Amino acid sequence: MLKDIYTELIHEECYSPELEAATVAMARALSEPHDAEVSKKYRDFDTVGKVAFSLSDYVARLAMYMKCGKTTFLAAFVLLDTVSAVIPLTKLNIHKLFFTALVLTVKSIEDTPYSNTYYAKIGGIHAQDLFKLETLMLEAINWQVYIEPELVRQFEAVLSSKVN
Repeated sequence: MLKDIYTELIHEECYSPELEAATVAMARALSEPHDAEVSKKYRDFDTVGKVAFSLSDYVARLAMYMKCGKTTFLAAFVLLDTVSAVIPLTKLNIHKLFFTALVLTVKSIEDTPYSNTYYAKIGGIHAQDLFKLETLMLEAINWQVYIEPELVRQFEAVLSSKVN
C-alpha cells in the first residue's frame, strides 16, 4: 500500500529531504517487477520512451512550482493511493499519475488554482493532455475527488509516527 511507501514523508514546506526520501522509496518499490497489467484505457498515463527526470527530481519540481501547501501534498498522496486500486502504479505511469493527482487535489483544496496551461507547463505535458488525464483519473475514481480531512490527518499521523 502507498501509505507504507511514504513512511518517510513529513515536511513543513512542500519540498524537503523527507519528501525526497519518500519519492526515492517509491521509486525503489516501482523498480521491483510488477505482475499487474494496466488497462489500455489508462495507457495515456504512460511515459513514452525514457523518463527525463528521476521521480525525486520530478516531485521536487512539482513542489517548487505548484505553490501548494503541505496538506494539499498529503491529500494528493491519499488520492494517489485511492487511484492505485484501479490503475496499478508502474515506472511508466507514476510521474503522470502523481502529477494528475496533485493537480486535482490543488483544484479541490487550494483557494487560488491556476490554469491548466500553467500546471501543464510545470508537469511537462500539453494542457490538452492534462485535461484528458484529469478526466481519466476522475472516471477511474468515479469522480470522488473529495478527501475527508480526517483521512489526511490519519495519513499524516501514520507518517509522523514512522519518522519520529
